[in-house]
Amino acid sequence: MPRAGWLLGLLVVTTAWAVVEPQVPPAYRKLRNPVRPTPAVMRRARALFAEQCAGCHGPRGRGDAPGVGQLRPPPADLTGPATVRASDQWLMWRLTERVPDPEMPA
Repeated sequence: MPRAGWLLGLLVVTTAWAVVEPQVPPAYRKLRNPVRPTPAVMRRARALFAEQCAGCHGPRGRGDAPGVGQLRPPPADLTGPATVRASDQWLMWRLTERVPDPEMPA
């Protein structure tokens, strides 16, 4: 693909993502993560993920745990670019108000 075509495609995808992905509501924009990622906090976070999340999202967060193929909606791939680059505010909003699956413990 010519360079101009590749750049145009990237522009279209980026613009579409910005339009489709909802913005963080005002109530969440000012929130700050009060937890620093110390080694102890990260150990606890890994333990919580293993206990609460890995059953569906898989041990690495890819949404590929055994037996999840029949789940609707399917578990999200938490390693994807939208999640990796998300702000703490977006993640908090997404987990507390926008998760469409009542079976998810978060």
